[in-house]
Amino acid sequence: MIVTNVNDYQETVYLSAQMKELIGKALAITASNPADGRHNIDGDSAFVLISSPMTEPHEKRLAEIHQKYLDVQILLSGKEVIGYGIELTHDAADQDYLADKDIAFYKDIPNEQFVSLNPGDFVVFYPYELHRPLCAADKEQQVKKAVVKIKIDYLK
Repeated sequence: MIVTNVNDYQETVYLSAQMKELIGKALAITASNPADGRHNIDGDSAFVLISSPMTEPHEKRLAEIHQKYLDVQILLSGKEVIGYGIELTHDAADQDYLADKDIAFYKDIPNEQFVSLNPGDFVVFYPYELHRPLCAADKEQQVKKAVVKIKIDYLK
């Protein structure tokens, strides 16, 4: 997991040049205030999902993992808290759709920790990193997000 900001990501040493390029392309897409939905960067290898969901209390949100894609979760507006786990071994998923939809859901995250996001902040979650997005910060609110999906085997 990497936490940074759209103003600082170019200096983040833990992001490869290819990752920085893909994030830059995603930010160029978000600059035009696109409609919610999928916006391609490079077909199924890299794309951006724009959405305007509501945050919810932590207890109502499920945690998730992915297997084939990493997430770059960029907060465009509002405030959001994301729960995460630092352990890469997990119990069996409560709902497992990894084979079909590249997502599995969990009710609990062992030793869960939290990161608060403001507009421009983003978090990179690699495959199998458990995360609980869209938790309310101080109150439930609508946020706007860009989630960049990058196929892990696309990265060099």
